[in-house]
Amino acid sequence: MKLHFEKITPAAGTPLVVQRVVEEAFTGPLHFHPELELTLIVRSGGQRYVGDSLEAFEAGDVVLLGENLPHRWASPLPAAPGTPAEAVVVQFGADVATADWWQRAGGQHVAQLLHESRRGLCLLGAAREAAAQVLHTLPELPAFEQVLALLGLLSQVARSGDYRPLSSPSFRVPLRQEDSRRLNQVYGYIYETLTTGPDLGTAAAALHLSPSAFCHYFRKHTQKTFSQVVNEARVGQAQQLLMTTDRPVADVGYACGFNSLSNFNKQFARVVGCAPTRFRRRYQ
Repeated sequence: MKLHFEKITPAAGTPLVVQRVVEEAFTGPLHFHPELELTLIVRSGGQRYVGDSLEAFEAGDVVLLGENLPHRWASPLPAAPGTPAEAVVVQFGADVATADWWQRAGGQHVAQLLHESRRGLCLLGAAREAAAQVLHTLPELPAFEQVLALLGLLSQVARSGDYRPLSSPSFRVPLRQEDSRRLNQVYGYIYETLTTGPDLGTAAAALHLSPSAFCHYFRKHTQKTFSQVVNEARVGQAQQLLMTTDRPVADVGYACGFNSLSNFNKQFARVVGCAPTRFRRRYQ
């Protein structure tokens, strides 16, 4: 999977791009852009890739993305007839309200929110519900009211603090474009070969490195080993199966590439913070 740069051009007279996206399934490529992005999943489920985070997503999820943060939503399972995937996506440049503008306007809390969005933020609780209400109606509002609604929503979310980061603290968008391209080529390879098993040697060869040089390069730039990232991707796949099927937990673990139930439980708890059985109960 290649990392694509997406050029976003707002319509004349507005600094925002507001779209209601309706597709058979979310199949877009891994991409990035200098604009910030706020996305509400209206209908769909699958895997969400943000920075070095791979997690399951579901209808109702709201995510705020910072500048140049690689991301992708993928719903690989065919949608049921008459139920296409749907999302509301808002994209806006930092010039809509710069960090300096927020500081001078008494909005230090929003400036901090936008700073934290560099890791990607998943909204929780009341903040998620409030954002969903605003985003559902945003595409139908006139341009000026869209801007006012967005600024108000950002302030409300920032004051609530009801969100969690997605990418790890060590993740940084590489300063060099070449490093960004190479790292996201590896992440894309991992994502697309989960069912067959990502191979370190193949990933190294794709970057024209020896396995040892690849391990050094990958850990230097991600603060993680290749196997750690593979396990996190497998856990993301397992989350989707736990939410959408009634397969036994052990079967889910084996289907996602874990060689034992104990290893699956250990890796799942490390990434998610709870056992697979407890995670499933949240969605039953």
